Amino acid sequence: MLQLLAFLVAPASATGWADAMATGDCPSVVSALPEPTRDVERLALARCLDRLGEDGKAAELAAGIADPALMPFARLIRARAMLDRDNAAGAVSATEGLALPGHEDELLRARALVLAHRSLEARDGLRALLDVASVAAEARYWLAFGAEDRGDKDAAVGAYRTAWVKDPTSPWAEKAAARLATLGAPVPDATSTEGRALMLERAKALLADKQAVDAIPLLDAIAPFQGNDAGWPLFIADALFDAKDYARARAAYADAPSTHGSARSLFQYALATARAGDYAAAEPLYDELVRVYPSSAQADEAAWKPGYMKHDANDLVGAVAEFDRYLANHPTGKFAADARWFKAWDLHRLGKDIEAANEMERLLTAWPQVDLAVAARYWRARIHDDKQGYAEVLSLYPDSGYAWFAAWRLGKTYPKVEEPARPPLPAAFVAAHPGVATAVTLIEAGMPDWARPMLAGYAADAGKDKTTAIAYAWLLVEAEDFKGAKKLACPYKSERAALAACLVRPHRAAVTAVASEFGLEPLLPYAIMNAESGLDPSVTSPAGAMGLMQLMPKLAADLAKDRLPGFHPTELYRAGVNARLGTTELGLLSRRWERAAVQPRLPLVIASYNGGANAVDRWLGTYKTPPEIDEFSENISFTETRRYVRRVLGFLQSYRRAYGDG
Repeated sequence: MLQLLAFLVAPASATGWADAMATGDCPSVVSALPEPTRDVERLALARCLDRLGEDGKAAELAAGIADPALMPFARLIRARAMLDRDNAAGAVSATEGLALPGHEDELLRARALVLAHRSLEARDGLRALLDVASVAAEARYWLAFGAEDRGDKDAAVGAYRTAWVKDPTSPWAEKAAARLATLGAPVPDATSTEGRALMLERAKALLADKQAVDAIPLLDAIAPFQGNDAGWPLFIADALFDAKDYARARAAYADAPSTHGSARSLFQYALATARAGDYAAAEPLYDELVRVYPSSAQADEAAWKPGYMKHDANDLVGAVAEFDRYLANHPTGKFAADARWFKAWDLHRLGKDIEAANEMERLLTAWPQVDLAVAARYWRARIHDDKQGYAEVLSLYPDSGYAWFAAWRLGKTYPKVEEPARPPLPAAFVAAHPGVATAVTLIEAGMPDWARPMLAGYAADAGKDKTTAIAYAWLLVEAEDFKGAKKLACPYKSERAALAACLVRPHRAAVTAVASEFGLEPLLPYAIMNAESGLDPSVTSPAGAMGLMQLMPKLAADLAKDRLPGFHPTELYRAGVNARLGTTELGLLSRRWERAAVQPRLPLVIASYNGGANAVDRWLGTYKTPPEIDEFSENISFTETRRYVRRVLGFLQSYRRAYGDG
C-alpha cells in the first residue's frame, strides 16, 4: 500500500530490470536479479526464466510467491512451466479456480485439460473462446486435438479441417495440417471433390485476409476442375490482381468473357495492364470504359488515368495536355483537384515555374479545403522562395508534412518544453477500484501486458471527471493501452498533463536510449508508431507486419539476434519489444543515409522504412545532381511512400510542437 500511495502522488522510480522486462530483455533481468528479495522481483524473474526455457527454475521461483495479489500470476507461470515439462495434471491443478482478466488463464487451463485427457471438461470453455478473435485459432485447434485424444477420428478430422480453412494465416492452421496428415486426411488435396472444396474455401479466407499471394497456389491447383463455373475466369483474374501478379491478371482479364461486361471488371483490366507496365495498351481500355459506361462509378477515374500514366512515365508535356483534357471534360470531377495539382507539378518539373505557380493559385482558389491545398501553398512559396509563404504554411497547417519542410526552410526550431508533473490518481478512486493497486505493481515490474486487462474495466468510471480521466490516462499509457489513454486525455489536451497522455510517447526511456545510440531524431519513432499502427500494439497488417511499428517477423528476428536472446515473433505485440526493435531499424536506416548527398536525411529514413532502402537508392539514382530533399520527397514514384513520408513528417511536427526538438 505504501508503494501505491507513492505512485499516486509522483512517478514511480524506474528500475533498470523493470525497463529491461518491459522491452523483452530477459537476460538483463536475470543478470540484475540474481537473488530477488521481493515477490514482484520473483514474479518478473520467474516469467523471464520461463521465456528462456528454464521452466524448472521458473516453477520453483513462482511457487515461493506469497503476495495474495501476485499469486494468481505466479500460478499462471507455474502452470505454463509444468506444461513445458509435460506435467499436464500439475498444470490443471495449478489453474484450478484461477480467474484473471483477459483469456490467457482460460486458454492455458483448457490446453492443460486436453493434454491431461480431460478434453470434455475443456470443451465448453474452448467453444466460448471461439468468439474471441485473438485466441480463436488456438481454441479451435485444441477442440480438434481433444476430439482426436478421445478417439473420435471423424470429429477430429472435421475440426482440424475447419481450423485449416478458417484460420489460414495462423500457425495453428499449420499444426492442424500436420495432425490431418497423421490421421490420413492430408491437406491440401486436389484429388477429390471434398478436398478441392476445402482448398477453395481456404483460398477465399486468404483472399478475405488480404493474403492473395498465398491463395494463388491453391487456386492454380483446382483451376483445371472449374470448367463449368462461368464466374471462375473473372474470380481468378481478381485474385491474381489482389496478389499483385499484374501480368497474369492482365492475361486472365483478357481471356475472361465477361471482362468488358461491367465497368468494374473493365477498370480492373485497364489497371492491371497499366501496372504490368503497358501504359499504351491500358489507355484505350480506360477510353472504352468512359465511352461505354459514362455514368459508372469508375468513369471519372478512368478519364483521369491517362494523364497520370503519362506523368508516371515522365512524359510531362503529354501529361499536362491530358490533365487539361480531363479538366475541360470534368471540371467538377472527383479528380479535378488532383489533375490541377499534377499539372502544376509537371509544369514546375518542366521549368515553367510561373505557369506552375498560377496553376497552384487556381487550385487554392477552387479547392481551398482539400489536402492538396497545403502542397500548393508550400510549393507556391518554394517557387518564389517566399518566407512569408512558408510562415503561412506553418500557421495554417502546423501539423502537416509541409510544415516540417517549411520549418526547415526557415531554420525554425522548437524549444524544449518542460515535462509536466504526473497527475495523482484520487485516493477515493483507487479505494473503490482495488485492481488498480495490483496493476500498478505489475507496471512497475515491467509487465504492462498483465496490467492492461485489469485496468480496462475501470476506464469508464475514470472518465467521469477531468482530474481522474487525465491521471488514469497516464496509467493507461504505462499499461500500453495507448488508444484508451488518448480517449480519456485528448478532450483536455489544452492542459499540459493531458497532452502528454494524448500525444503518447510509448516506452520513452528505451526509445530515447536507442535513438541516442544511432544519433536518430528521438521523436521520429513516435511519429512512425502513429502512422503504422495508430498506436495499437495488437495490429497485424495484411502483409504480416506486426505491432506498434509494424515490423515483419523475419526483420524483427534479425534485429533481435544480438539484442533480445530468446525472442519469439509473438513478442512483437508487446509494445516495449516492438518499440525497441523498430527504433533500432530506424537507427540503422539513419546510419545508412548519414553521408547521403541529399540532406537533411530524415525523409530518406522515413521513405526507406516504408518503401525499402533499395527503392530509395533507385529513386536517388534517377537524378544527375543531388536534388533538394523536398523535391525528392515530392517525386517519390510510389504513391503510398510519397504520402507516407508526408504523413510521418506531419505527426513529427505535432510532437515537435508539443515537446520541442530533441
